[in-house]
Amino acid sequence: MGYCKLVRQDMTTRGGFKWVVGKWYKIPKEQQGGDLCSQSWFHCYSHPLLAVLFNPIHADFDNPRLYEIRVRGKKKTDGLKFGFTEMKLEKRIALPVLTTNQKIAFALLCAKAVYTDKKFNKFADNWLSGKNRTYKAARAARAAEAAGAAGAAARAAWAAAGAAWAMEEAARAARAARAAAWAAWAARAAARAAEAAGAAARYADIDLVAIAKQALEYE
Repeated sequence: MGYCKLVRQDMTTRGGFKWVVGKWYKIPKEQQGGDLCSQSWFHCYSHPLLAVLFNPIHADFDNPRLYEIRVRGKKKTDGLKFGFTEMKLEKRIALPVLTTNQKIAFALLCAKAVYTDKKFNKFADNWLSGKNRTYKAARAARAAEAAGAAGAAARAAWAAAGAAWAMEEAARAARAARAAAWAAWAARAAARAAEAAGAAARYADIDLVAIAKQALEYE
């Protein structure tokens, strides 16, 4: 399929901009040419999976709707999302539902695509296979000293895996206070996964859609 766009349940996006299905919208000429993360562009994604995976670090809409769209005019991308100066919502499509572990798998697979540290990759492989998903294993592969975007991808992937472990721990926590603390940490898992993918994409030209589809194989 082509591009797709997330909107809130009330059909609004940034700044309360209201969308109507079937209507073309155009960024005013005097407003065009700015940074991608600005009102110079209408934002969208190249695949529904990426819309869901990157929502936590972009629009961060709660319970969004997803629409297939048509685009034209000027185009800009940062490798994660796209911007166009003209856009129309065509039809609503199903919003993919990913588990926390699938989001973590996406983070680890993206990090592995660019980060060659043996310790980290052993941890990632063990997590992906289900052999070892403990926090102790994640902490050992923290890659805290790694520099650059590849290292940032590894750190974010480690944090996402740690948050996934925390979510499981929250379910087992006996005391309400402890459960709340674990749950708060676990809530960061999706954002960390998106950060890992973003850092990896800035480091190298990787196929995020293919990796997202691969991540669906994990439970």
